[in-house]
Amino acid sequence: MKGETEKRKQALTTQVTAELKGRLGKKQAELAALYVEQCFRRVPLEELVAESPASLSAIVASQLDFLAQRKPGQLLIRVFNPTIDNDGWESPHTIIELVNDDMPFLVDTATLTLSELGLGIHLIVHPVIRAGRDRKGNLTTIHPKKSGKGRAESVMQFQVDRRTSEDDLNSIRDS
Repeated sequence: MKGETEKRKQALTTQVTAELKGRLGKKQAELAALYVEQCFRRVPLEELVAESPASLSAIVASQLDFLAQRKPGQLLIRVFNPTIDNDGWESPHTIIELVNDDMPFLVDTATLTLSELGLGIHLIVHPVIRAGRDRKGNLTTIHPKKSGKGRAESVMQFQVDRRTSEDDLNSIRDS
């Protein structure tokens, strides 16, 4: 059973990678292919197949754009409601994305904070990537997880109860 699930996930990953090659430049598509494997590894297949390969590729491209420039010790955070026009995908949930140096208890702390804000969490996607960056903090590569190369960075996406007011989105961001 697990073997069949892994085959289906790999087939979907291949479709998403092909979509990314069609929408990104060569260098960016290569980076995206490395990221997709790590990003989807722990996401249940049922969650992935709920989205089309085109939507999943838009999510990946958006995340790569978001984490493209970050210096060690810097926290990146964004809170948004994706739309087809702005983001290439949509969700019935508000999306919270964070990128930080990897350290223990990040997901636990973020989950507790969101719970204290009264937000229900529908999905957490949390790859830890080994990022290669230049001196300015620009992402240059994503190393295989077990390589020990690069710096471990935690990329977290929380899909939470939808909030639409700018005040609510800012409150979440500032928490």
